[in-house]
Amino acid sequence: MTITFRVKDETRTPVAPQFITHLRAVALCHLLTEKALRLGEDMVYPIHGSLDSASYAFEARVCPVALAQLSRIFYDWPPAIALLDEAQFRRRRLRITRASAHGRVIMEISTSHDFAPEVTMPNAGAYALLKTLGLSPDSYGAISLTDMRRRLTDPVIRGRLEGDPKGLGRYVHDLERMVETDTVSGQLSMAST
Repeated sequence: MTITFRVKDETRTPVAPQFITHLRAVALCHLLTEKALRLGEDMVYPIHGSLDSASYAFEARVCPVALAQLSRIFYDWPPAIALLDEAQFRRRRLRITRASAHGRVIMEISTSHDFAPEVTMPNAGAYALLKTLGLSPDSYGAISLTDMRRRLTDPVIRGRLEGDPKGLGRYVHDLERMVETDTVSGQLSMAST
């Protein structure tokens, strides 16, 4: 089992989720796979299942891709363009979900920040990291980025992280990148799930 740490923005957006076809979800994944190869970065984050499954969910990074390229996938359909534009404006990923084989595919703005890295660790390592940061070792939770930034700059906590015999120091760079993340509105937090 693993725990993933990510930057989360729960500010409500004025754009409603949209139903899309399964073929549009596949086309979006193909475009993002091409971009990932070119940029050398992950662009699709699976949550469960795959596009061949009856049900699936994944998050997609859309900020590094031109809106014109993304809108072509949806045949310049205004509701999809509005959703893509809002996701890029708010610097957030898209979340694509299909509940069952006959279920409709839903595209919505995710709570995950587009530019922030994710850190996935085995449970034991994640619990050790949380404990070292002075947090409760739970598999689900959130801490404000302001508080997380304060903890990472605390010399005592920083020393424990960098001197940890299990190698927690290797995560410090990504954690620092996470707390440097900004947003156009709302409060950001680091969530563990």
